Amino acid sequence: MAVLEAGSFDSIYRLSEDTELGLRLHEMGYRVLYHPRAHAWHDHLPYAVCNLIRRARVYGTDYFYMFQKHPRGMSDWMIPVKLDAMDAPNAYRILDYLDRNRAEVEDLVSSLERWDQIDFASILDTNPETSPMVIELFKRALPTVHWFYLFETMFETMQKNVSLSSAIPGRPRKATRTFRPATRFPN
Repeated sequence: MAVLEAGSFDSIYRLSEDTELGLRLHEMGYRVLYHPRAHAWHDHLPYAVCNLIRRARVYGTDYFYMFQKHPRGMSDWMIPVKLDAMDAPNAYRILDYLDRNRAEVEDLVSSLERWDQIDFASILDTNPETSPMVIELFKRALPTVHWFYLFETMFETMQKNVSLSSAIPGRPRKATRTFRPATRFPN
Protein backbone atom coordinates (compact mmCIF):
# COMPACT_ATOMS: atom_id res chain seq x y z
CA MET A 1 0.00 0.00 0.00
CA ALA A 2 2.82 2.42 0.85
CA VAL A 3 4.45 1.86 -2.57
CA LEU A 4 1.21 2.85 -4.31
CA GLU A 5 0.80 5.84 -2.00
CA ALA A 6 4.32 6.97 -2.95
CA GLY A 7 3.48 6.67 -6.66
CA SER A 8 5.31 3.39 -7.33
CA PHE A 9 8.49 3.29 -9.43
CA ASP A 10 9.49 6.30 -11.54
CA SER A 11 10.31 5.21 -15.08
CA ILE A 12 12.90 7.99 -15.62
CA TYR A 13 15.39 5.82 -13.70
CA ARG A 14 17.00 2.92 -15.54
CA LEU A 15 18.79 1.27 -12.60
CA SER A 16 18.00 3.37 -9.51
CA GLU A 17 14.21 3.17 -9.52
CA ASP A 18 14.18 1.15 -6.28
CA THR A 19 16.56 3.54 -4.51
CA GLU A 20 14.56 6.59 -5.56
CA LEU A 21 11.30 4.95 -4.43
CA GLY A 22 12.97 4.21 -1.09
CA LEU A 23 13.93 7.88 -0.75
CA ARG A 24 10.34 8.97 -1.41
CA LEU A 25 9.03 6.44 1.12
CA HIS A 26 11.57 7.67 3.68
CA GLU A 27 10.55 11.29 3.04
CA MET A 28 6.92 10.26 3.63
CA GLY A 29 7.89 8.89 7.05
CA TYR A 30 8.11 5.18 6.25
CA ARG A 31 10.95 3.17 7.75
CA VAL A 32 12.61 -0.10 6.82
CA LEU A 33 12.29 -2.76 9.46
CA TYR A 34 14.59 -5.73 9.85
CA HIS A 35 12.89 -9.12 9.74
CA PRO A 36 15.33 -11.98 10.45
CA ARG A 37 13.36 -14.57 8.43
CA ALA A 38 13.11 -12.40 5.32
CA HIS A 39 15.67 -13.27 2.68
CA ALA A 40 16.49 -11.73 -0.66
CA TRP A 41 19.26 -12.10 -3.17
CA HIS A 42 20.37 -10.05 -6.11
CA ASP A 43 21.97 -12.22 -8.73
CA HIS A 44 23.96 -10.80 -11.63
CA LEU A 45 25.60 -12.76 -14.36
CA PRO A 46 29.36 -12.29 -14.36
CA TYR A 47 30.28 -9.19 -16.27
CA ALA A 48 33.44 -7.63 -17.57
CA VAL A 49 34.91 -4.18 -16.98
CA CYS A 50 33.05 -2.71 -19.97
CA ASN A 51 29.78 -3.65 -18.25
CA LEU A 52 30.94 -2.09 -14.96
CA ILE A 53 31.57 1.16 -16.86
CA ARG A 54 28.27 0.92 -18.76
CA ARG A 55 26.31 0.48 -15.51
CA ALA A 56 28.22 3.30 -13.78
CA ARG A 57 27.28 5.59 -16.67
CA VAL A 58 23.60 4.71 -16.28
CA TYR A 59 23.86 5.41 -12.55
CA GLY A 60 25.45 8.80 -13.36
CA THR A 61 22.33 9.93 -15.18
CA ASP A 62 20.04 8.35 -12.59
CA TYR A 63 21.89 10.01 -9.69
CA PHE A 64 21.67 13.42 -11.36
CA TYR A 65 17.88 13.18 -11.45
CA MET A 66 17.70 11.57 -8.01
CA PHE A 67 19.90 14.21 -6.36
CA GLN A 68 18.02 16.97 -8.14
CA LYS A 69 14.76 15.60 -6.73
CA HIS A 70 16.17 14.50 -3.35
CA PRO A 71 19.13 16.81 -2.52
CA ARG A 72 19.43 15.39 1.00
CA GLY A 73 20.81 12.21 -0.55
CA MET A 74 23.97 14.05 -1.56
CA SER A 75 24.94 14.70 2.05
CA ASP A 76 23.64 11.42 3.47
CA TRP A 77 25.47 9.13 1.05
CA MET A 78 29.14 8.24 1.13
CA ILE A 79 30.19 9.61 -2.26
CA PRO A 80 33.74 10.69 -3.10
CA VAL A 81 32.77 14.25 -4.16
CA LYS A 82 31.03 16.51 -1.67
CA LEU A 83 27.98 17.84 -3.49
CA ASP A 84 25.12 19.98 -2.23
CA ALA A 85 23.21 20.75 -5.45
CA MET A 86 23.08 19.93 -9.13
CA ASP A 87 24.44 23.30 -10.27
CA ALA A 88 27.55 24.98 -11.76
CA PRO A 89 29.67 25.13 -8.55
CA ASN A 90 29.11 21.42 -7.99
CA ALA A 91 29.85 20.74 -11.65
CA TYR A 92 33.27 22.34 -11.03
CA ARG A 93 33.78 19.97 -8.08
CA ILE A 94 32.93 16.99 -10.29
CA LEU A 95 35.17 18.25 -13.08
CA ASP A 96 38.06 18.67 -10.63
CA TYR A 97 37.51 15.11 -9.38
CA LEU A 98 37.51 13.81 -12.98
CA ASP A 99 40.67 15.72 -13.89
CA ARG A 100 42.51 14.54 -10.75
CA ASN A 101 41.55 10.89 -11.17
CA ARG A 102 41.48 10.33 -14.95
CA ALA A 103 45.02 8.90 -15.32
CA GLU A 104 44.63 6.53 -12.37
CA VAL A 105 41.25 5.30 -13.62
CA GLU A 106 42.64 4.69 -17.09
CA ASP A 107 45.42 2.59 -15.55
CA LEU A 108 42.97 0.70 -13.36
CA VAL A 109 40.62 -0.02 -16.26
CA SER A 110 43.52 -1.26 -18.33
CA SER A 111 44.59 -3.56 -15.49
CA LEU A 112 41.07 -4.80 -14.90
CA GLU A 113 40.59 -5.50 -18.61
CA ARG A 114 43.64 -7.77 -18.49
CA TRP A 115 42.15 -9.56 -15.47
CA ASP A 116 38.92 -10.14 -17.45
CA GLN A 117 40.87 -12.64 -19.57
CA ILE A 118 42.09 -14.69 -16.60
CA ASP A 119 40.54 -17.82 -15.11
CA PHE A 120 40.64 -16.91 -11.41
CA ALA A 121 39.74 -20.33 -10.10
CA SER A 122 42.84 -21.97 -11.57
CA ILE A 123 45.15 -19.17 -10.38
CA LEU A 124 43.77 -19.10 -6.85
CA ASP A 125 43.75 -22.90 -6.64
CA THR A 126 47.39 -23.20 -7.70
CA ASN A 127 48.69 -19.97 -6.08
CA PRO A 128 46.56 -19.18 -3.01
CA GLU A 129 49.13 -16.58 -1.90
CA THR A 130 47.97 -14.49 -4.90
CA SER A 131 44.48 -14.14 -3.44
CA PRO A 132 45.18 -11.13 -1.14
CA MET A 133 46.75 -9.16 -4.01
CA VAL A 134 43.78 -9.88 -6.29
CA ILE A 135 41.29 -8.95 -3.59
CA GLU A 136 43.12 -5.67 -2.88
CA LEU A 137 43.14 -4.81 -6.58
CA PHE A 138 39.38 -5.22 -6.80
CA LYS A 139 38.65 -3.53 -3.45
CA ARG A 140 40.43 -0.41 -4.66
CA ALA A 141 39.83 -0.51 -8.39
CA LEU A 142 36.14 -1.32 -8.71
CA PRO A 143 34.75 1.53 -6.57
CA THR A 144 37.26 3.99 -8.09
CA VAL A 145 36.28 3.05 -11.65
CA HIS A 146 32.58 3.00 -10.79
CA TRP A 147 32.54 6.47 -9.20
CA PHE A 148 34.68 7.99 -11.93
CA TYR A 149 32.39 6.96 -14.77
CA LEU A 150 29.30 7.71 -12.71
CA PHE A 151 30.55 11.28 -12.15
CA GLU A 152 31.68 11.67 -15.74
CA THR A 153 28.17 10.87 -16.94
CA MET A 154 26.59 12.93 -14.15
CA PHE A 155 28.65 15.89 -15.37
CA GLU A 156 27.53 15.31 -18.98
CA THR A 157 23.91 15.12 -17.79
CA MET A 158 24.38 18.34 -15.81
CA GLN A 159 25.68 20.04 -18.96
CA LYS A 160 22.50 19.10 -20.83
CA ASN A 161 20.04 19.90 -18.06
CA VAL A 162 21.53 22.86 -16.20
CA SER A 163 23.07 24.80 -19.12
CA LEU A 164 26.59 24.24 -17.86
CA SER A 165 28.29 24.64 -21.21
CA SER A 166 27.97 28.41 -20.76
CA ALA A 167 28.83 28.21 -17.05
CA ILE A 168 32.05 26.32 -17.76
CA PRO A 169 33.74 28.00 -20.74
CA GLY A 170 35.56 25.63 -23.05
CA ARG A 171 34.76 22.62 -20.89
CA PRO A 172 31.98 20.66 -22.53
CA ARG A 173 34.20 17.60 -22.46
CA LYS A 174 33.17 14.36 -24.06
CA ALA A 175 33.97 11.10 -22.33
CA THR A 176 37.28 9.61 -23.36
CA ARG A 177 38.76 6.16 -23.05
CA THR A 178 42.35 6.58 -24.11
CA PHE A 179 44.40 4.12 -22.12
CA ARG A 180 48.07 4.01 -21.34
CA PRO A 181 49.71 0.72 -20.40
CA ALA A 182 49.18 -0.02 -16.73
CA THR A 183 52.22 -0.61 -14.57
CA ARG A 184 50.62 -1.06 -11.17
CA PHE A 185 49.43 -4.67 -11.30
CA PRO A 186 50.95 -7.80 -12.81
CA ASN A 187 49.21 -9.99 -15.40
